Amino acid sequence: MARPELMAIGDSIYNGVRSLTISRDLAAHAVPLQVARAFNWPFIAPDYPRPILEDIEQSLFRHPLTGLLELTAHARANGAAWLAPGPWSAHARFDNLSIAQQTVADITRANAADALATARQLLAPGRQLALADLATLYQALNTAFILNPARTPGDSRNAVAILAEAQPRRIAINIGINDGLWELALMGDATDYRARIDPTVAMAGLARALADQCDNTEHFYINLLPKPSALANLMPRMDDVAPEDGYFDHYLGRRIQSGGIDGATMREVDEFVDTDLNPRIRQAFAALADRAHFVDLYATTAAYDRKNRIATRSVNVHGTNGEMLLDNVPLEAFPFVGSLKQGGLFGLDNLHPTIPGYGVLAQAVCDVIAATEGLPAPVIDQQACYAADTLLQNLSGAIELSDFAFSFVGAFIPPTGTSTGTSQRVGEA
Repeated sequence: MARPELMAIGDSIYNGVRSLTISRDLAAHAVPLQVARAFNWPFIAPDYPRPILEDIEQSLFRHPLTGLLELTAHARANGAAWLAPGPWSAHARFDNLSIAQQTVADITRANAADALATARQLLAPGRQLALADLATLYQALNTAFILNPARTPGDSRNAVAILAEAQPRRIAINIGINDGLWELALMGDATDYRARIDPTVAMAGLARALADQCDNTEHFYINLLPKPSALANLMPRMDDVAPEDGYFDHYLGRRIQSGGIDGATMREVDEFVDTDLNPRIRQAFAALADRAHFVDLYATTAAYDRKNRIATRSVNVHGTNGEMLLDNVPLEAFPFVGSLKQGGLFGLDNLHPTIPGYGVLAQAVCDVIAATEGLPAPVIDQQACYAADTLLQNLSGAIELSDFAFSFVGAFIPPTGTSTGTSQRVGEA
């Protein structure tokens, strides 16, 4: 097998998740693949034979009442199909090893053998599958597939071991948001955020493992954390219509209608990520020395932050009704008609980007690669991203009904600090 030009590790933002769903089509438009395509590099994307658990975007978001009632039954049937004998893919290895819900520590400890054992335990005959089990099952099946698509018996390699065997020229990394920040954005809860959001110790361990095992890799492109208030799920109250100096008076966790962060605290959280945490993330990867290059996703997400009225860049595409502006507010469609009313950079969970949203991130990565290696800077075709996005092309006029379903699901999410077992929640990256 030829030495890859690019491989990737990370969480759902590099896995390609949209509206809590990961499938073959979505994985084919994930950030690492968009980057590889822009530079004309070969890249083997995960070719999911079916979605993980189910197509949540089509079921729970479009048919919230029946989707919620049938969710565990569909997940059990989906899991049984995954556990049926035989390989999942003709590929022995994927170039994108990113797995939804991963924390930094998961990169060096998660492996297919343990994940498959967890999935089998959850789906054991006679065992009832509960809503609370779905996050663990989601991550277990995804881990088993991504790290061992050919289903080689007993394969217990973690992602770093797979990278060590492949020795790609470049490794792209997006990790750390599930170590506290994603929960803040989902729940709208900034309590003890400085203590809860700090992946740097685990990042230093990951950097040492990469330095020791990927000695022939020439470049590591590492994403810094984004601007929290730019995420679509953190929205002001309905009566809070005008931000002052880039901040509203109050932010809520929109998707499950939870929490509350006052504007001053929201500003503090943003400043903490930008001026404290992201610099320490740079330091955490010191073991990679001059092979480490950083993509400033804080600056990128701030540049497209139209919600807080500070945007300096925009994504404009041509739709059926003329030019459309895609921005970072929750996705809304015109009632009954179904065409885009607002949003467009985030999917229906308000946390994971659409394909154009991923295109924004891919452009930032491409710019750093081009500047680092003296390559011609490619331009991500946002019109093509929009055309490829099946959600934006087929918006339902009733997507707001999903607010009810997710408010109900929110009741099953444990409070901050409560253990959820070996995985993060389905709502996380």
